[in-house]
Formats: sequence, C-alpha cells, structure tokens
Amino acid sequence: MAVSRADDVARWDAWKRANLGTPYEIWHDGLPVEAVSGRRGAAREEALEMLRLGLSLGDSHAAAALAAMGESAAAGAMRAQLAAATGPERMRLALAIHQVRPDPTLAAELVAVLRGGYPWSVRIDAAIGLRRFAGATDEAALLAAVADPEYLVRYHACESLLVRWGVRPAEIS
Repeated sequence: MAVSRADDVARWDAWKRANLGTPYEIWHDGLPVEAVSGRRGAAREEALEMLRLGLSLGDSHAAAALAAMGESAAAGAMRAQLAAATGPERMRLALAIHQVRPDPTLAAELVAVLRGGYPWSVRIDAAIGLRRFAGATDEAALLAAVADPEYLVRYHACESLLVRWGVRPAEIS
C-alpha cells in the first residue's frame, strides 16, 4: 500500500514533536539539535531517515538538524528546497547549507531577511546567523541593523559584529 503525503506529514510531525519539540518550544528555546546530533548506529539512521523526510516536506528545521549531524550529502536536497522557500524558511535553509558546504553567497538570504519587513524574532535569527559569514555586504547589513527599531535586533546585530571582529566580551550570548 502506498504511503500518502498526508501520512508522511503526520509521521514527520509526530517524530519532530517527540524528538525536537513543538513549534513553540523550537521558537522559544531554539532547535535542540543535540537531541539528534549525538546519535549513533540504528538511532542515527532512524533520525537521518526522518530528517530527510522532513526536508522533503519542506521543513527547514530538518535541514538545520541534518547540518548539525554533519550530513553534507543532504546539501543538494537543501538547495532544491531553497529555490521554493521564502522568508524564515529560506534563511534557515541557507544557514544549513552553509554549515555543511560553506558558500558566502548564501549570506544574501540572511541579509534579505534582516532588511525585510519580517517580525523582530525572525530578524534576530538573521542577525545571529550572519556571524557565520564575512562579506562586506553582510557587515553593512549588520551595521544598519544597529539602528533597528527593536532592541533585541540591535543587540544581536552588535554581538554579531563583535564576533566577526574577534571581540569576545564576557557577556556575549
């Protein structure tokens, strides 16, 4: 009997909630990649299978977890999803791809989110993610974000600039 897309979605959603948390928990506490990145043997294979399923369904959290597991073989599938993704999903996919196959051009995806009309919580993720890049355009976007109307976006933009410049204050998050 063939498995339907609805069945795949239900299976992925149940596994994601059990292993990575609810959407609220992931938003509030961050994606707990350590829940899967340390797995070995059959447990690792099961996690990889489920994360590949999540990625095929367009879930950028699956891409982030695959990247945390060092699964560079998934980069092609991540790039395929990147073409159709928008906003925060596109940003998370770009970060995941960059983690397994560094590509400085992917910073443009984060810059677009940081400069776009996205909610502050999404702009924070873009500001934090730009720490992993080193281009002049990325730095200009972070410098502009220092004047963002939201305090936490300004704060994380400043922290990212400090990280990029090699400054390590004692209180950096």
